[in-house]
Amino acid sequence: MIDLIQMVVNGIAVGSSYALMGLAMVIIYKTSEVPNFAQGEMALISSFFAMMLLTSFNMSVYLAFFWAFVFAALLGCFLEFAILRRAKEPNVLGMIVITIGIEMVLLGFVSWKFGADQKSMPFPISPYDSFIIGDIFITKLEVLTLVVALLLMSVLYLFFKYSKLGLAMKAT
Repeated sequence: MIDLIQMVVNGIAVGSSYALMGLAMVIIYKTSEVPNFAQGEMALISSFFAMMLLTSFNMSVYLAFFWAFVFAALLGCFLEFAILRRAKEPNVLGMIVITIGIEMVLLGFVSWKFGADQKSMPFPISPYDSFIIGDIFITKLEVLTLVVALLLMSVLYLFFKYSKLGLAMKAT
């Protein structure tokens, strides 16, 4: 029975990571009505930017996270204004092809700048730090991921349920 409970806890923890990725994809699709195939690479380049700030400039984790978040927002705005809005007579298939092209360019840039080898990013929470509740084991990183996912889902629920913009987006 303990093994079953442990597997359920692990499934919920991993599922919260997938929930965050799914939320990101749905939000982008709902706002632009185009699936963005470059979304993963945009997160990748932002993560490598944070790693560069942490390792090369010895920034604190919180400051590096803030600047990586700003970088990600600016990257998204740049790609939207410089590439996606410039498409002549855009249709869904054309926009999908453009986002696949952006994906390839970003992946090539990351491979060129940071190399293709696997890297380890310094992070304040070790993947080995964990809580043990009875016979159930869960890492602090899994708890953080679950809390962030629940918080974000709650904020989005409230936004779509009670704000004018959220209600307008829901109607379309």
